Amino acid sequence: MTLQQCRYVVAISEHKTINRAAKALFVTQPTISKAISELELELGIHILNRNNKGITFTEAGRDVLFYASMLLEQASAMSAHFKAKQTRQLLQFSITSQHYTFAVEALAILVKRLAAPQYYEINFREDKSTTVITDVADGISELGIIALTDNNRLFLERIMKRKALSFHALGSTIQHVYLNAKHPLAKQCTITLEALKPYTRYTYKKDDLPQTFTEEGNHLKYAEKIVYLNDRATMDKLLAETDGYNIGTGCLARDPYQHQLRVIPLFDGCEMTIGYVTRRDVSLPNYLSNYVNALQAAVIESLPSDITPVDTDLKN
Repeated sequence: MTLQQCRYVVAISEHKTINRAAKALFVTQPTISKAISELELELGIHILNRNNKGITFTEAGRDVLFYASMLLEQASAMSAHFKAKQTRQLLQFSITSQHYTFAVEALAILVKRLAAPQYYEINFREDKSTTVITDVADGISELGIIALTDNNRLFLERIMKRKALSFHALGSTIQHVYLNAKHPLAKQCTITLEALKPYTRYTYKKDDLPQTFTEEGNHLKYAEKIVYLNDRATMDKLLAETDGYNIGTGCLARDPYQHQLRVIPLFDGCEMTIGYVTRRDVSLPNYLSNYVNALQAAVIESLPSDITPVDTDLKN
């Protein structure tokens, strides 16, 4: 079956006779008749009933007409899609990040700054650190956002070196505890893991790394009640409405639940270096350099006062 045969079938339906369909398509009547006969032979059916009163579609022919119409619509949509890309400047890129609000804040800034005539397709997704690294290494994403800690730094740096990736530091802080503003521990200056034991630990889905090398380190072994989550919205709602807790960077960049949450330094918490990952053989285009600038601004603005800003080098 060809698209041309589909066009002939649809034209016969619209113009009621082969002769009028041929004139509308600027072909001869025998050309259409031959094409329909070949299609009937290929499918092993009769598409048209021919008699002295004209032609009508058989039951099987009506099915052919239905599918032919669908195929032509899809072919037209595909053609329009790619022609549109050729006639307009389309910006396409992907970013994979750990579950960080400052990464989303930076994306919002970038979208606002993109020129009005600019057409773009942006794929932004949040996932575990190993997926971030793999996405960048495999070219699925141009840029990834992770945090290195005392626990995982050497392990992840070896992986990035093996995959020819570079890590660019944006800032550093220590691990913080996220909890409800009305939580029994909310007024503490620092919080120990021992004090957190009675409360439910919320954490994102398990990474592929051994627990010791994850961003959270081996803290989960102190938790007696654990809930694994996939998205940040669920995490925030549970933190705001229960006495559970989460451990992370301490960032609350324009979080919808910002005023309902507290971030308190974790006693003896690991240092966290926040940064972005790129392939060594790829230079960041202007739009991603702009994103990185927005990212660093969002990091500095949103993290607690103990953060240490780091100058980025966009050439590395």
